Amino acid sequence: MMCQPNASRPVQPVQSLVMSFIQQNYEAIMTTIQQVCVENETEKKDVVLEIDFYKNNDNASNNAILDGTFRVAPISQVLEGDRPAEPDWFYRGSVLYESNVALFHEGLRDHHARMTHNHVLVAYRGAEGNAGVYRCDVMTGKTGWHICSDEALDLFPLDSLEKKMKLLMLQSGHAPVQGESEADLLRFMQVFGGGDLER
Repeated sequence: MMCQPNASRPVQPVQSLVMSFIQQNYEAIMTTIQQVCVENETEKKDVVLEIDFYKNNDNASNNAILDGTFRVAPISQVLEGDRPAEPDWFYRGSVLYESNVALFHEGLRDHHARMTHNHVLVAYRGAEGNAGVYRCDVMTGKTGWHICSDEALDLFPLDSLEKKMKLLMLQSGHAPVQGESEADLLRFMQVFGGGDLER
């Protein structure tokens, strides 16, 4: 499940790769963030989305977006105590770890301090093994709606037709109509790309 970049094409900038990964895995990521927030009684700004795009075997595909793996953890478990949620790709005990962990923690604290309600905090390892931190704000192309906002997170998990409809309407820029029946809502979802979502 890790990536093997294609040498014949340019490497995608990490920020673009992170945003594409979030869009590709949007429902799973937002549902996991919501679960971690509820379980730890914390807010979205206080969790870290850890994404690993590292190529570590010959069977990996050329598509880092599909091959990346993710985990969500409270930032306190990455920075405090014995740091149980620190990314497992940090190779604790190695010379590389000792020389880089302080800089990583400094970057994580800095980005965390500047979070807004539209951001998700991301720690990543790139395809070549480089690690970093990124405050990610992904917007829809049609409406400019922030898909990782606190408002969006409140809709997850998508366990009702109403939540699915509200998300689709926010993404598409269409306002709900009063008195719509369930059949009307399902037709709307089919027209605007959500027809595969079941109640």
